[in-house]
This record gives sequence, C-alpha cells and structure tokens, in this order.
Amino acid sequence: MKNSFISKLSIESSAGSGKTYQLAKRYITLLSLYMNYLKKNLEGKSNLCLLKCAGAADLNYPDGISSIAAITFTNKAAAEMKDRILTFLKRIAEINEKDRSLSDIPLAKKDAILLLIDIIKNSSDFNVTTIDSFMNKILGAFAIDLGICPDYEITFDNDLVFNKAFIELFLDKTNHDSLLEYLKDLLNRSKGGMNGEKLIKDSLSDYRYLDIPKDILEEDELLQLVNKKFGKISNNLVEAVDELKKGIISSGEILNNFYQNNIKLFNSNTSRWIEKISPIATEHFVEKLETPLANFLKKSSKLEIPEEITNTQAILLEYCRFYEIIKHYLESRSTFIQINKLKNVEDRIRKSLNIIEGKNISKIVSNLLSKENGVTSAFCRLGEHISHYLIDEFQDTSQIQLDSMKELLENSVSEGGTVFVVGDKKQAIYAWRGGDYTVFDKVKEIVDLKTEELKENFRSAKEIVNFNNSLFNPDTLLNNENIQHIKKYFNDYTEMLISEVNKIYQNSEQIAKAQGDGYIEVKLLKTDEDTDEKLKENFKNDMEYILSKGYDLSDILILVRSKKDIPDIIRWFDQYFPDCNFITEDSLLIFTNNDIKNILLIASAAINPEDEAYRDALAEADLVKYLDSEIEEKIRKLTPYEFFIYLLSRYNLQSEQNTGYIEKFLEEVNTLSLTGKSLRKVLKHFNENKEISVTVSENLNAIRIMTIHKAKGLESPVVFIPFYDWKFQSSNSPIYDYVNLKEIGLDKEIFCKIDMKLSNLLKSARDIYYEKKKREFIEAINLMYVANTRAKEILFIYGKVNDSRFSVADFLKNMLQLHENDGLYIFKSGNRDLIPKSEKEDSSEISIPKSSFNGDIRRFIKIANLSYGEKVNEIMMGNFFHLAMSYIGNISRNGVDPLKDAYERAALQVGFHDSSILEMMEKTVSDLRDFFELDTFWNEKEFVNRDGKIIRLDRIVKKDDIFFILDYKTGEKNLGTHKKQLKNYLSIFPKGSKGIIYYVNSGEQLYVD
Repeated sequence: MKNSFISKLSIESSAGSGKTYQLAKRYITLLSLYMNYLKKNLEGKSNLCLLKCAGAADLNYPDGISSIAAITFTNKAAAEMKDRILTFLKRIAEINEKDRSLSDIPLAKKDAILLLIDIIKNSSDFNVTTIDSFMNKILGAFAIDLGICPDYEITFDNDLVFNKAFIELFLDKTNHDSLLEYLKDLLNRSKGGMNGEKLIKDSLSDYRYLDIPKDILEEDELLQLVNKKFGKISNNLVEAVDELKKGIISSGEILNNFYQNNIKLFNSNTSRWIEKISPIATEHFVEKLETPLANFLKKSSKLEIPEEITNTQAILLEYCRFYEIIKHYLESRSTFIQINKLKNVEDRIRKSLNIIEGKNISKIVSNLLSKENGVTSAFCRLGEHISHYLIDEFQDTSQIQLDSMKELLENSVSEGGTVFVVGDKKQAIYAWRGGDYTVFDKVKEIVDLKTEELKENFRSAKEIVNFNNSLFNPDTLLNNENIQHIKKYFNDYTEMLISEVNKIYQNSEQIAKAQGDGYIEVKLLKTDEDTDEKLKENFKNDMEYILSKGYDLSDILILVRSKKDIPDIIRWFDQYFPDCNFITEDSLLIFTNNDIKNILLIASAAINPEDEAYRDALAEADLVKYLDSEIEEKIRKLTPYEFFIYLLSRYNLQSEQNTGYIEKFLEEVNTLSLTGKSLRKVLKHFNENKEISVTVSENLNAIRIMTIHKAKGLESPVVFIPFYDWKFQSSNSPIYDYVNLKEIGLDKEIFCKIDMKLSNLLKSARDIYYEKKKREFIEAINLMYVANTRAKEILFIYGKVNDSRFSVADFLKNMLQLHENDGLYIFKSGNRDLIPKSEKEDSSEISIPKSSFNGDIRRFIKIANLSYGEKVNEIMMGNFFHLAMSYIGNISRNGVDPLKDAYERAALQVGFHDSSILEMMEKTVSDLRDFFELDTFWNEKEFVNRDGKIIRLDRIVKKDDIFFILDYKTGEKNLGTHKKQLKNYLSIFPKGSKGIIYYVNSGEQLYVD
C-alpha cells in the first residue's frame, strides 16, 4: 500500500499477501490521526507534519478509539486482528522490538504507549469484532421498539428453532394427511429412504432459509389468468394442465403440417425441434419458440410465413409457458404448504423463547438503518459515533449484510470518515451460507472506493507460487479442453461461466517473496476398482518420505472437501502411522472434553436439585461429593463466570492436558456473564451450541486434518490434498424457490420447482437457475485455489479422473503437462529433497496449550520494563478498586462481610490479590458511610449524555429525593478537569442533584452542584 493516505480504499488481497498486516497497519494509521486530534484540541492547533505525512488533512479525524470499527467474519479472525494491532503498537512503543516496516506511520513512541493505556482503560471501546456482534449491538439498542424483550438470546445454532418447529409440525394430528401427501411427492421425486420422518425433515431443511414473499399468488388468481388468456378452459388447475396439453398438441400439429408441406424450403436443423413439439419434450424446442419461423428458412427461399402460422407459434409459446408453470406449481404445492406451516411455528417458537437467530440479525438491522435518521438514531442510542470502518474478508459478505452496512458506510463518507475493505473473490467459498462474492464489487460503487491490489506472496515458496500462477489464470483454467467439458455439462451457461471466471481470475498472478524453491507433486488416478488402494498407497509413501525428512507433525496439514472424508484419513493413520498424533475439527470441540462435561454436569445438578437424572449422572461419574451447601450459596452470590472459576479452583477439575479447553470455556462464559446471562441461561447456551472449539495453536505437535473451509486463512509447510475430485455441480436436481410471474401478467411470487424446462420459459426462473449453477461452478474452482495456496513449501495433490462425472481432477488434468504410468497421471515441479527450515523439539504428547485469554483484556496487554510501568500498575489497581466497589450494596444489611465479599469477587475475576485494595475500600466506605446504608443505589450505571457518549458512573444514591453521584478517583488530583467531568455527569440528572468527588488516597471529598 502506498504511503499516502486514501480515505476510501478497497484492497484486493490474494492468498498470502498480508491482508491482516494491511488491516492492522491501517488501524494504527487511524490511531495516529486520533492522536493528532487530541493534540489539536489540547494545543489549539494541529500537528502539520503529521497531517502532511498522513495525507489526510481533509478528513474527519477519529475522536477516540470508539469511532473506529474493524469488522471481520469469525471470532478467530477478530482475535488475530486485535493481536496484530496490539503487537504493532508495542513495536512502535519499542516494548518488544522495533518494526521498520511501520516507520511510515507517523506515530511517536510516547503516543503508542498512551494508545495502549487508552485501550487498557477503555477496552469496551476497542471495536474489533465480528459483523454478527456488531449488528447485534445495534439491534440491542432498538429491541424495545421492535417489540423484542431486551434480554433476548441470540443463537447461531441453525438447527435449534428448526428442530423444535419440525417436532411440533410432525406431531400435529391435524397435519398428518398433508404430511402424507408431501411424503408421496418426495417419493415420486425419487427421494428414497426407509425413514419417512427423516425424509420429510431433510427435505424441509433445504428450504428453511427461504423468505416467504409478501405478494404470494393465490391459486384462484392463477386460474383466473389462465381462463382469461385461453377462454374458460377449466374449473381448477389440474384440469387446466390437461387442457393446455391439448392446446400444445393441436398447435404443434398445425406448425408441423406447415413445415412438412414446405420442408424443402427450411434449413436442415429445423426438423430437430419442430417435429418434437409435445408436452413431454418441451426442453428440446422451447428456446426456438421465441424465434420467428421465417428465421429458419433457407436463404434462397421466398416463402412468406402466413399470419395464421405466426400466430400459432405465439400461441404455442403461451401454451407451453402456462403449462410448465402450472405443472411445476402443482408438483411443489405440498412442499409450499409444509414450508408455510413450518415458518409460522418457527415464528411462534422464537417469540416464546425470546430468541433471535444470528442469521436474521443483519436483515433486521438493515430495515432499521434504512429508515429516515436510522443511522443517527442508532449512534445516539449506542452512545458512540463510528466514522471509520475497516472490513475484512468482504468476499464472504452476503447481500443482506451489505444492505445492513450500506447506510453506515454512506453516512461515514458523507461526514468525512473513511472506509477500508479487504477481500479476494478467488477465496469466496461460503455461498452455501449466503456469501456473495459479487458484493465486493458492489461496495466499491456504493462509496466510490479506489482499488489497489496486493500482488506479493509472503507465504509460499517460489515454486508453489509459480505453480498456482500457471493454474489460476483464465487462459489455463479455460483452455479448449476445459471449455469443451463445460459445454458438455453446463450447455447454455457456458458463456456466462467463462465470463465470470475471467472477471475473478484475470489479475491473479503473484510475485513470490518467501525464501526457498518449494515442491509440488500431483498424482491423478484413472477410476477403476483398484483406485482407492492405489491412492492410499501413494499417500502412505509420500507421508513416510515427509516424516523421514524431519518435518514435525505440526508442519503437516491434510485438507479435505467434506468432513465425511476425514474418517478415511483416520483409518489410514491407524493402519500405517499409529504413533502419529493428529487432530481433527471435532477433536477440538470443547464439549467433547471430559473436564468441561464434568463442570457442566455439576452446575446443572446444582441448579436442578429436584432432577434425579442429574444426580444419577453425578453418581455414575463419581461427582456426587461435589454438591453441598457451599456450592448452592455460591450460585446465589456469584456471576456465572465467577461461579465456574470457583468451581475449577475448589475441585481442581482442570488438568494440564486440557487447559486450552478450559480457557476457551471460560472465555465463552465471561462473554455471556458480561451480557447479564444467568447460570441457567449459560448452561442452556452450551447445550445448544456444541460447535464451540479451541483454536489450534501453532505449537501443537500434531498433524491437522481439516476441511478446506475450516483451513481458510491458515498455512502450513506441507499440505496434502488426498481427495482432489469434488464436482462442479452438486447435482442436476431441481431447485424449489419463489419466482415472479410478471412476464405472464401477474406481478406476484409463486413457489414452484425450477428446472431446465421452466428456466427456458420464464426469465425469473432462469435467473435463479443460472445463479445456482454459476455459484456452484465458481465455488468449486475457488476451493481449488484456497486449498492449493495453503502450502508454504511442499504440496501433494491426489485425485481420481473420470470423464463421466467431470470433477476438479479432470479440470486439473487438462491444465497440466502430465506423464502417464500404469493408469497414474503424474506432475512434478521443484526439488523434492527440501530440508525443513527449522528443527523443533520433538514431542510425542499432544496437549492443547493454554490460550492467551484470561477474562480481562487489561491483563492481556503486557507492558514491561518501561518507565511507564508504574502508570500501568496504577491503572490496574484502579480498575481492581472500581470493580470491587461495584459489588458493594447496602452495608447495613445483616449477613457476610460486604466489603470482604466484594473484594474476593473482584480478586477472583482479575486474577490476583492485593490487600491494600481492601484497605482502600474500607476507608472509602467509612468516609462515605451515609451513602452505603441506603437501598436506593446503582453501581457502575451507564447513561448516554447529550453528546451521545456513554458515561459510566461509579455510584448513584437517591437520598431524600436527591440524587448523589459518587466519583472515586484513585489517581492524582486534577481539580479543574475532575469538576468539569462531574458537572457533565450532573447535566443528565434532575436539577438539585449533587456530585461528590472522592480522592481515595487522601480521603478528600469535594461536593459539586
């Protein structure tokens, strides 16, 4: 990226080109502008040198870290971005090491330290988050307006509501006849199976994400249109199909007779379609019906086509169109009935459980922000104003997510803010969950982004980069042999697919920047009865060679297209490499960890003492001894996070092997605790979200076996892809969706089956059908690209070629210069005898290392060996004090020592003890005792002031109808600033309210009116 600052910028970042680095660097640059903003306000003038260097004199500067939002799509990516930003700041501050690559960012060492302290103090303003979390934050501000209970639960379990709704639908006796009709239709579609319930459930699951349009066509309306168009031909749609069939046959006979009488005057290809006119074979001729018959005459022919024949051709087209529409609708009617019922039940379940599904948040927020003053209202309620956006992985954005961001981005640009998006359409592999790579181009039009490309690859060795350069360019991907394959399997979509591949891969070439040459070996086997054994044998030999060269297990990544392929790989290891440790996606799920199961079981039994099933389970696991009166007391007093910390520390369930699982579990619990979730709701969350997993550490000495989707963003010295033969299309089965009938005179939607026949007759159907084919084809190629570009040094590819099924292996075979040996096509490039770049300490044991999370970002940032160390220590102590004071209620009530109890709770959460804090608390409460013996009080209460800023007050007390605001100060006395701050707080309270500044170290009290 160039040194000059571009306020509206889109970065096209190919694999290994350092996009996270660019995002973090951009964020740091914005922070440098924020520091300039501070200096401008403090000094009354701007730092002109800083402005000139940044090239951002006309910008609306960030006025705090809260005005910058960095958005990505996964928690893992958000954590990586946070880590990179903090690392860069520490390097500029020279805490760990200098980084010359950051020298063009005009940020002084002292300023970097101040920014780190700012982030420590205001961690909630550090907006580096997922798009779902960001949208949920906005949704929460409008919950009451939308008729949603503010304590709603958000779930990303896509099956939760569906499963509950299906059970209710299936058990509804009034729906049994309708379900049987649906089952018959499924069986007629060749949907076989012995389990009717499973068959229905799997089918309905395919349509769960379809939105029911507002203007659904009623059967009567369609019947009226048919009768109006062709005369009253029927009383219902079933009869209409029969009558339209007769019309097709009679019109076809007229056309065919005319053709036969003038056969010598027509060119030869006319007979290929006109003689086949029938309701059974419409796909063979329908595309010709819109072409005037005169176009099929020989050039020398002087025949005039009679008006009667021209009219007959037009009538035939209408007969065919209505025939297919009604036929497809009737075939889909039972499906629509069940989908409609399912949607209604799902809506009722969501309301009764007070649940919002993650997949719906962006849609709701989009509708909110698109209203007049929607963005302004959202920022006002949030108490922050975001003007600067950085968005990662934009190719994975859905259209609805773009719609929800559109208003925010436009508002930012209109106010002089900045927009920075990063993505790579070649790595768009999430179409199945709504990802739409075309939005990466659409966003550039919305906010007029300038585009830059990152052409350097810092990940892979030269040979790997050159290999992928040679494959992933339009000339190679679309060579003559591959185009012939595309034509054979995609027919009319060929030109569209060629155009799309050209647009995505036209500038894919990269420049290798990593050291070393690299090695690639491709082995494609002809499909026969011995193929699987040959593939396994080749994999075994290559794996033995890699291990013999000294590569660690952690250097090896095995990629598969689908999770169903992982068991085969595991069996190979059991057979050939029983001593090799490996991990899979499922082995990292925290719910599979025994310690996690134990503490969840104990907690469940503790809050459900009447449930014998829990006690039986505790007895079986020898955990009954853990239930006592103390645990019941802790449940009443502690937050869920504190409770599980207590549980782990008291019963020592945490083992060294499972530390990472425990830390991930606590991270999730802490997040839920901060949103006010009860212990019961936390337990429910874990029961309903069993896909929460531990992040794989780079130091874990085990081979990783992963799907390509899960491995996106990862890299490895050695990559094996054993089953490189996924198809370009899932199947030829029809699609069931809503199509618009505007073309035939009704601007309404109809649910029906969409196949080749209907797509030839109805443009709205064709658009849906083409889009599905296009996305499947593009995603198949993109999966090739993502898989190939994970390798740093060595890449092994194995596949099965079979012209009859046309997989990516066949595609690859046409793109390489292969030599054949006994049914095996082989390609080699580079030096096989590479030496590993680093020797690592061998370890035969697998342990998930302790994660960096500790429940508080203030401890995540370590600033050591600095003159600023004391300052940081003061902040840590101050935060400890404020947290402990927030747990103190009315001290005059009987019971446990309230101060000691509050201190212990805070110490448990921050992770250390300091008796001086307890002494400070005792002195504070003693000096301000009148304000701690009342029932009407609020601790750490948040308000939005007139400027839209969120302010957090230490303690508010209502005494004799007067509000008193207590503000504890643990640092140095700054009377002017502190009085101004407290007066600002008082401005949001009724007249007559009073403020008290209490300096903890000296005990001085200052009253402010």
